[in-house]
Amino acid sequence: MIEEVLILDGQSRYNVFKRWQNALVRGFGKLGIAARVAPVAESVKPLGNPRALTLGFNLVRQWSTENWDQRHLCWMVDHPSYHADFFFPRISGIPVNPDRVAVASVDRNWREFARGRYGYGRCVLLPHASGTDSLFGKPWKEKRNVGVFFGSIEDPAALLENARRQAGPFLPVVDLLAERFSYRPGRTFPDFFQDTLAELKVEPAQALMAMNALLPLLDMVHIFKNRLELLRAVRGLELHLYGAGPWPAMGLPPNIRIHDAVEYEAALEIMAGARLLVNHSPSLSGGGHERIFEALCAGCCVMTTRSDYLAEEFGGNAGLRFYTGPGASGIDDMARSLLDDPASADRAAASAAVALARHTMASRAKTICELSAELWPEAMGQ
Repeated sequence: MIEEVLILDGQSRYNVFKRWQNALVRGFGKLGIAARVAPVAESVKPLGNPRALTLGFNLVRQWSTENWDQRHLCWMVDHPSYHADFFFPRISGIPVNPDRVAVASVDRNWREFARGRYGYGRCVLLPHASGTDSLFGKPWKEKRNVGVFFGSIEDPAALLENARRQAGPFLPVVDLLAERFSYRPGRTFPDFFQDTLAELKVEPAQALMAMNALLPLLDMVHIFKNRLELLRAVRGLELHLYGAGPWPAMGLPPNIRIHDAVEYEAALEIMAGARLLVNHSPSLSGGGHERIFEALCAGCCVMTTRSDYLAEEFGGNAGLRFYTGPGASGIDDMARSLLDDPASADRAAASAAVALARHTMASRAKTICELSAELWPEAMGQ
């Protein structure tokens, strides 16, 4: 059993990591496990306790031969290709000990990618979660009858041009991947990328090199392109948008009210006063974005991109619904049915109960203990 956890103080956009880190400290504390947030520099030397674990989001850690034997959980909240250097330590020079470092992925498809394409067997599923342990929204009658949206934007055309400049001999592949892919249920961009390279009979080593170099950029191209298609399809809903990037230049309809980006804690206050969160995370088809779990705990209904994982976790509960299609056909009708239906308050509460029971950082702390016992039974087992 874990006796000590050192959570490394990572930096993130909107200060999301700070909320997660503090919530994990509380979660481990409920289990009687000593946990604290510490500067990354403290991870250089091992903790000395065989039942101690260091934990960092993405690659937050001081990677050193000095802490080679320290058990570490690398909680990756991005697709593995965004951190390809980690999986190729002989090339990157990062001193990764695969016997002592485990990867926790927030998406089932991403976990299988790390296992299959990169051959990293010590990879487990650990989805996103809410940083709260209780409901924190206003009563339904006091909530604003509008939708809210949180997310960043970059110009897809500019990102694609950047990818084309970096493509080298893979330029024709880049153009093909940019033109032929669109999101639909059961179709992920990394799978499409792999299938396209196989169809073109690209040699496996070169295919892997191409994915490491180009998948992150092209992934963002499609995410942001799809995000704009979604928001341009919203016509009958007053939707308040908060996020970084050149949103005013993106040609959105006037019912999309654009606001400056806000820190994550402020986003939670906004969710607490709203009835509906419109979420867009199409690459997380085997997981769920933390905004979804937080919004449910805030008493919001949620409309989001399709996720098989979320469908399994929440069943047919109408407090959480999925929209599909490049133009999000019928999204206005779906939104109005949630905002105007008096039964939505009960549906939101039912979904919130599921989130609080299974998808908080306290529940993830418990899962980390269970996973550590499986990963390192000689030290972390009962």
